[in-house]
Amino acid sequence: MLTKTAEVETNDPAHSKFTLVMKLMIIDDISSADKQIGPFYIAPSRKWRGEAVQGSSTAGLITIGNRSSETIRIGAIRNSATAFVVKVTPLMVGKRYAVQFTSEAGLPVGLHRQTVTMATDSAKTPELVLELEVEVRPAISIVPTSLNFENTSVASNGTGITSRHEIVRISFDPSSGIRVTSAKASLGFLQATVEEAGPGIFNIRVSFTENPPSGRLDGLITIETDNPSAKLLAVPVTVTAR
Repeated sequence: MLTKTAEVETNDPAHSKFTLVMKLMIIDDISSADKQIGPFYIAPSRKWRGEAVQGSSTAGLITIGNRSSETIRIGAIRNSATAFVVKVTPLMVGKRYAVQFTSEAGLPVGLHRQTVTMATDSAKTPELVLELEVEVRPAISIVPTSLNFENTSVASNGTGITSRHEIVRISFDPSSGIRVTSAKASLGFLQATVEEAGPGIFNIRVSFTENPPSGRLDGLITIETDNPSAKLLAVPVTVTAR
């Protein structure tokens, strides 16, 4: 899973700023047993997994095709839970169907599973079962989403260590009870210190412990929380020293 975030500013006074989260899931292997079931071909697979930020929803689509010469209809569906709203639409009756599903926006933080059992009029495959999962993560604001120490001097104060520092503010819903437990920098000359700034608000102070070498170096500030659904957060950092 690849994740990128961006802070977006708008001209709407009620929503002047929000965090855009973009996720890409790369699937390198799907079992043929999850794609081909009797006369049916399921794409991309009968198993689906997605992510959503608390208070929002995510949606997906699975297509089911009948590769046999017979006309096989999909009828009633049964849901094991209410995490998703599921709709089955015939694209070509007896031959091709679309299964659309959307997770409920009010789900609590954590992993939610739902199986969707669809009745068919196939004697050999009377039922098709889809497995849906959604991981609901806490709503998190990270400002800024990256740090850039440009034109950093290697000796800007009396100790010979640059006094420059930056603050990354991490904000959660106070009712979530989530806490930032630690932060560390991958670049050896930086340190990351956690400071609690208020209910659900933590500042990560990034400063220098020694002179950076000249040139450009890229690293990460890794932030750990006590919530398994948002265990690790990462903020890219770039230092350019002269």
